[in-house]
Amino acid sequence: MDWRKTLLEFYRETFHLHHWVMTSNSIDLWEKLEESQWLSRKQILDIQHDKLQKLIWHAYEHVPYYRKSFDAVGVRPQDIRDINDLVKIPFLTKETLKKSDTSFFLSDNHNPNNVVRIATSGSTGVPLHVYADRTQLEYRYAAVLRNWHWTGYKFGDKQIRLWHQTIGMTEEQIKMEWLDSFLMRREFLPVFEMDRNRLFQFMEKIRKYGPTMMDGYAEAFNLLSRFIKSNNISDIEVPIIISSAQMLPDHVRELIREQFHAEVFDRYGAREFSTIAHECEYHNGYHVNAENLIVEILKDEKPVRPKEMGEVVITDLNNFSMPLIRYRIGDLSCVLEGECRCGRGLPRIGKIMGRTQGVIVGTNKKFMVGSFFLHLLKDYENEIERFQIVQRKYGEIIFKLIPGRKYNNNIVHLIENQFRDWLGEDMEITTVIVDQIPMVKTGKYTVCISELPIDFQKNRNYEE
Repeated sequence: MDWRKTLLEFYRETFHLHHWVMTSNSIDLWEKLEESQWLSRKQILDIQHDKLQKLIWHAYEHVPYYRKSFDAVGVRPQDIRDINDLVKIPFLTKETLKKSDTSFFLSDNHNPNNVVRIATSGSTGVPLHVYADRTQLEYRYAAVLRNWHWTGYKFGDKQIRLWHQTIGMTEEQIKMEWLDSFLMRREFLPVFEMDRNRLFQFMEKIRKYGPTMMDGYAEAFNLLSRFIKSNNISDIEVPIIISSAQMLPDHVRELIREQFHAEVFDRYGAREFSTIAHECEYHNGYHVNAENLIVEILKDEKPVRPKEMGEVVITDLNNFSMPLIRYRIGDLSCVLEGECRCGRGLPRIGKIMGRTQGVIVGTNKKFMVGSFFLHLLKDYENEIERFQIVQRKYGEIIFKLIPGRKYNNNIVHLIENQFRDWLGEDMEITTVIVDQIPMVKTGKYTVCISELPIDFQKNRNYEE
């Protein structure tokens, strides 16, 4: 028997020893998802509609928030027959979740032993906790396994994660995580310990272990790639890189590809749902894990036109303990039309352009997102180590930067002029030289922070 199949069967049989709450049903679901991805778009829509109707009835009958929310707008479960009817349901925001008692969102028939509390990073300034039940956890893990295999990874291949390994886990969970990593042939590189000496140690570990795949934060891969390049290291080769958690600009993708001699895949995910969408082998947008989620891209509460920027709104089809229906996650993306050459029937979205809380408004009334600034300043990697743009008032921005090894004062004037070209000649710009730009606790950092009341689902977009 193929050693990979033997390992997979052993992994399945011992699943209860290295996972909590989830069962080996995760592997069965993965195998089903491997089949359903090849269904037609209409067949996948049928799966979504069937799941959506069951979820809506359950939410109305068992979750206090949804009963009150539906009644307030005169909606009954029978009014929601398919995705097009979702417009009748009010949005769920992070602010609403944060300010309300958790019991208001939990179903009255959930099993406390089958749920896990999940903390979001608070990168949007609104940290909160949600609860995921066994079914949702198993489906999301199944989707992760499926998405990994789109990259050419095979179960049992060596892998390294640029991540934290055990933060927030109990002692028992740490033991389970260790066993799971052993069986998955997974090693970790601690994302919070990236000083110069440690980076050389990371390089040595990658050489000796020889992983087929590495996954982790986009910014961590960016940092490693720049370190490899600046130190003229040429013998680091990892066939597959999966980037996640932050925007992956094209120039950063190319840098990672060159320095790791890798094919780079981007993953769009969130703590509330795990993987939302993932690139396939053709890198033509991101396939939504549509058996698990409904993803709407909206502006002024209407679906955007193809390639038009809008806000990502998500409905989880599997979490019946704490349903998240029309959840405004705070990201900006677009819809892609047509079928992918891979032949999968899963719908596609474009790359994440930024966050709704990170849109910078110009005096010329233009909206600029984080991905724009990453592209604009991509040629200053030697002059600027890292930057962040903060907007607290209309007509003003603060440009924070950490100087690079070739920084000079002329660069600041040049960049400020470029900002005014795009944001308006009368934009007031305050440039501040800093030693560090803090990351949020999960290792991410935000390119743009805006305190303007921008709302993509209202006609009011800013206040002067």
